[in-house]
Amino acid sequence: MLLKAKAVAIGGLFTALAVTCLILSGVINTSSMFFIALASFFIGTVMMVTNLIYGLSAGTATFLLGLMLVPKKTHCLTFSICAAYVLAEEFFLGKKRKGDSVNPVIEWSVKAGAFIIPLVIEAAIECYLVGWDALLLPGFLPEFNIALKILAAVVMVVLFIFILDRAYIYYSRYVMRITGRMMN
Repeated sequence: MLLKAKAVAIGGLFTALAVTCLILSGVINTSSMFFIALASFFIGTVMMVTNLIYGLSAGTATFLLGLMLVPKKTHCLTFSICAAYVLAEEFFLGKKRKGDSVNPVIEWSVKAGAFIIPLVIEAAIECYLVGWDALLLPGFLPEFNIALKILAAVVMVVLFIFILDRAYIYYSRYVMRITGRMMN
């Protein structure tokens, strides 16, 4: 019973930190992507310290609380995309920490699916809410046609995935070093 209480306490603490980061992402516009990524890292920390079930429940709770508290609701959709990616990344990092072999093709396929499928859903929702004209940023690259704008968006998404992946790996190493010190 004590172990479950500890896992619930850790999940609640990091869920509160993640919701705080989501609220800050809606308030401080210049750092919104940083706060959204940090919130998803906190969800990965819950999974790292406990297990997948607690990570998923912390992510779901953060998303639902964010829908109630965050001023910009689309930030909750972006958080869900980043959190799905981070949970997939943490799943494979956990396997590597245990010494299990991981097929890199399967790993990247799952991580790409965890990122791209929710991204397409978010794009469809935002297209429905604001329309294609606002979604494709009319002032962004005005001399390019729609195909080049979509290509530029895909390149930005791939770059964001790479940055998010590397940042989470460094973050998880730091957290593992800190929790390792706390356990000794």
